Amino acid sequence: MSASDVSVFDSYVYVAEDVNSLVILKVNPGKTSSLFADFSSNITYCCAPLSVQFNDSSQNATAWNWGFGDGLNSTSQNPVHTYFSEGIYTVNLIVSNANKTASKTSTITVLETTGSDEESSGEDKEKSAGVISRKETGNLTKESKKLLSLL
Repeated sequence: MSASDVSVFDSYVYVAEDVNSLVILKVNPGKTSSLFADFSSNITYCCAPLSVQFNDSSQNATAWNWGFGDGLNSTSQNPVHTYFSEGIYTVNLIVSNANKTASKTSTITVLETTGSDEESSGEDKEKSAGVISRKETGNLTKESKKLLSLL
């Protein structure tokens, strides 16, 4: 038998010893060592304080190191992090296993928190309404009309 008599398909090796027989050997390739970093979050922008649930969907990772862009870190697989200040934060996930390291980045946008109705003067409400109306595009939805009526 020569190397040309052996073919590999999926997880089995088919060996033809001659035209009248076939030997099938199952091959167990074992766990792949490919490492891929990936994650998602339940929210990517809102007003401060903004609590974000990060969900790891990396493949073959055994260790996690999150950088939240505000100087704080976590080694949890699926951390929750709260942003208290306005800004655009770059979130970095570095995953590793015994052989490799991989990373992924994404951004979280935290908007300025506006005061409560009791704290805002009429002038402040008008300014806020102006900002909101400039950001609106197209027709107003029920939700945006409701929001504008609160201001």
